[in-house]
Amino acid sequence: MKKFLVLAFCILNSLHIFGQVVSLSNAQKDSIVYIHNFYRINIGSGMIEWSDDLENKAKNWLVQYRSKPLITRNPYGYEQNLYVLPDTNFRKAIDFWAEEQVFYNGNFSDSARLYLYQHYFRMINPEFSHLGCALSRQVDGVYVFVCFYSQ
Repeated sequence: MKKFLVLAFCILNSLHIFGQVVSLSNAQKDSIVYIHNFYRINIGSGMIEWSDDLENKAKNWLVQYRSKPLITRNPYGYEQNLYVLPDTNFRKAIDFWAEEQVFYNGNFSDSARLYLYQHYFRMINPEFSHLGCALSRQVDGVYVFVCFYSQ
């Protein structure tokens, strides 16, 4: 069975039919920034702004992800959050990342427990002042939502 799945993946990969990147509207981008800033303001982090450059890098990464969904990290060196959605409601993803707040003790240097709240930490990290996100519809109908964060 495993060999069959690998073969099927290779065939689909060669056909390049893994879906398409969905363009976010300006209203959606504003909403993503607003939701991030809601969580940032609650803990005293500075505001975050949209970056077209990070958005483009996130789109490029999603193109690679579509053909090789086993990759998880981006080659650009930016921090990222990733979520798979049944629809285009990215608010679900951001709120899911924010649920990790229960594990966060307010200490930005608590790296021993970072794995418990890494998505939330990226959202609220005061070192990050810019974000860019992208959305991709996969061939099976689910959506992959990714946000990149930088200074």
